[in-house]
Amino acid sequence: MNLTNEIKTYIEENLLTDNTVLWDMSTDIIASGLLDSLSIVKLMVFIEDHYNISIDDAEDLEQFKTLGTIAALVENKLNKS
Repeated sequence: MNLTNEIKTYIEENLLTDNTVLWDMSTDIIASGLLDSLSIVKLMVFIEDHYNISIDDAEDLEQFKTLGTIAALVENKLNKS
């Protein structure tokens, strides 16, 4: 399973309360109401723990908009390690 699918699976299995919502790589997960602020924090903790990276500055947080931008952020941080 690739990184994007791992993150998407985590969101679908652990954070979504309505599994009938259609979303994709470009859906704004906050503006659409897909995830709330607590869910975003849980997602960040999962990513930090699972990929052993740190998400800590405002620039990183700006990337938490879509599955595509989150995956790109994680890949970028993994490549820098």
